[in-house]
Amino acid sequence: MKLFMMSDAGNVHTQRWVSALAGRGVEIMLFSLSDKGIEFYDKFRNVTCVSFAYDSLTKKKCGGNTFSKLRYLNTIGFIKKHIKEFAPDFVHAHFASSYGLLGALTGKHPYIISMWGSDVYYFPRISPLHRWILKYNLSRADVILSTSHVMSAETKLYTDKEPLITPFGVDIEKFSPEVVDREVDEIVIGTVKTLLPVYGIDVLIKSFALVKKAMSGKKLKLIIAGEGKEREALEALCVELGVRENVEFVGRIANDKVPEFISRMDVFVALSRNESFGVAVIEAMACGVPVVVSDADGFREVVKDGTTGFIVPREDAEAAAEKIIALLNDASMARNMGQEGRRHVVENYSWKSSVDTMMQVYENYKK
Repeated sequence: MKLFMMSDAGNVHTQRWVSALAGRGVEIMLFSLSDKGIEFYDKFRNVTCVSFAYDSLTKKKCGGNTFSKLRYLNTIGFIKKHIKEFAPDFVHAHFASSYGLLGALTGKHPYIISMWGSDVYYFPRISPLHRWILKYNLSRADVILSTSHVMSAETKLYTDKEPLITPFGVDIEKFSPEVVDREVDEIVIGTVKTLLPVYGIDVLIKSFALVKKAMSGKKLKLIIAGEGKEREALEALCVELGVRENVEFVGRIANDKVPEFISRMDVFVALSRNESFGVAVIEAMACGVPVVVSDADGFREVVKDGTTGFIVPREDAEAAAEKIIALLNDASMARNMGQEGRRHVVENYSWKSSVDTMMQVYENYKK
């Protein structure tokens, strides 16, 4: 089986898909607009990478407006040439806006598009042109894939086609309960999220401040993994609320270090304002850590309220604090929720099952 994949080479999700599919014997040519991270694929004998170095081009020659960014359309001839030479069984674009448009314009079929989140939740709302582009891309696809049912419902605002659900699972061997070295009397609350407004890190910090006030006699720490433009503002919020010395911003952590990082936590918290799926929450549950999440659509799909964790209203720092305190004060409940979360992920979101599902899609649409 030969696959021409179009996706960001430096993205960890791209790397996971390529690694898994190459391990199943699929011959892959990966096209990336950026050459960042391409060296990752050198270890695979059946993977070839091609790049137009879009990032470098725009930094030197393009401005910041929408139309200048469409310069990447210059890559169409380049892509068609490689598709012709590689002769794949199908083309699969990950991310329905940029790569989705490039894939649509190649005219190659069978053509598969995977929705990732912002490409359907935000991109079509920028302008009527963006909305038209997404609808065009989806119209050219032979099959549309979505990681969640809620994202599938959003996608159907722009197409009459029924997306197939291909959950983005986790490696349940890698993400599993483990004992890590930590201070015996330290209580750790944490999250793994990009530091952007949509992910509600500010709400988490406000909630943590309430927890700290209510449990003043305990040694509490909030650890936040991730980078983003909001970091300075979030650090200032910590100072304002008097919790800066109790909050640790660790920056971006390597994917292979995430399981150990999560296992340090007593409670994993994600209070996003919007969420299409929630991979980090699934990873936390796989590690046996109870979770407190907002009622964003993606979280409501993967968390069983009161069983694998708690779901609280968005923007409600007080409600989140109440549930965090409940878990910290009831070790038995926290342990049971962690165990149920692990069981839920094993039964519904294992990475092996995700790859099996994707391979079946390929088999069904192979030319």
